[in-house]
Amino acid sequence: MPEGPRLGDIRRRVRKALAEREPRRIPDGAADRRAAVTLVLSDRVAESVDSEEPAALFVRRARMEGDPWSGHMALPGGREDPEDPDLLETARREACEETGLWLARGDFLGRLDDIHPRSRHLPSIAVTPFVAWHRGEPRLVLNQELDGYVWIPVSSLDDPELRSTLHLAEPVVREFPAIAHEGDVIWGLTLAIVENFLDALRAVRF
Repeated sequence: MPEGPRLGDIRRRVRKALAEREPRRIPDGAADRRAAVTLVLSDRVAESVDSEEPAALFVRRARMEGDPWSGHMALPGGREDPEDPDLLETARREACEETGLWLARGDFLGRLDDIHPRSRHLPSIAVTPFVAWHRGEPRLVLNQELDGYVWIPVSSLDDPELRSTLHLAEPVVREFPAIAHEGDVIWGLTLAIVENFLDALRAVRF
């Protein structure tokens, strides 16, 4: 099914919005490792409340011992491989390995700010987020690192009614801003990427 004119216009405006900003880049050597993740947008998912509005893909990481993001809602992605020619290729490879989605380099609309989590509970890793638009019907095949996924309409990510607070009791009592969506909670690094994406799209209306 061909892409409608409204969706085509949204995709072009998202690409333009990302191109008009200079993403913050963490220089090589500032972290022990590098990684890349992808905020995948699609207009072909049943969860979208509006067939002419894209939805964003979030994955639920499987609970694995030693994984600091075990059980968290996240974006498809992972660590840079020595064979990857660049971080965009890392993002493409990881998205395919984790979800079965094959994204061409031309499907990527832009890059968001690099993030370097600074916590003694997390590894020293610089994360580069990309935004991509998947034009076909998304048929996900999750690998063993994931145990679920959800598509959330982009407009819902900025819905005040979905904004919440996550309370953690260990190792000390802390509170974190979050997005609560049908039992799933998006917070931490993933929420920071979402906020960066929304900041870039303030001029784009869906």
